[in-house]
Amino acid sequence: MYLPICIIEKDNIKHLLKSSILKNNVIRYCHSNEICDGEICPLRQVLCLNNISNYIDCNDIMNVYLINGISGLKNSQFGNNLKSMYMKEGEINNGIVG
Repeated sequence: MYLPICIIEKDNIKHLLKSSILKNNVIRYCHSNEICDGEICPLRQVLCLNNISNYIDCNDIMNVYLINGISGLKNSQFGNNLKSMYMKEGEINNGIVG
């Protein structure tokens, strides 16, 4: 399973959009639509109304797309691999004596 990443492109340079801009729901809000659930979509809000960037503006919103990011970051396997797992002497696997 992949971690979804929202990209906006301007002048052939790709910019990563923070998930917090997209209400931490990248898959749902990474698009150029104007209205989401009866409200202005989060991306349009920050780029067109709040003007949070000096470089990217409302005209660039049509160059937004979703990509598959780093595999394994979305599921529990990544977290499981961060934990230390030490075996005792003589074990061939954790808890299995060989």
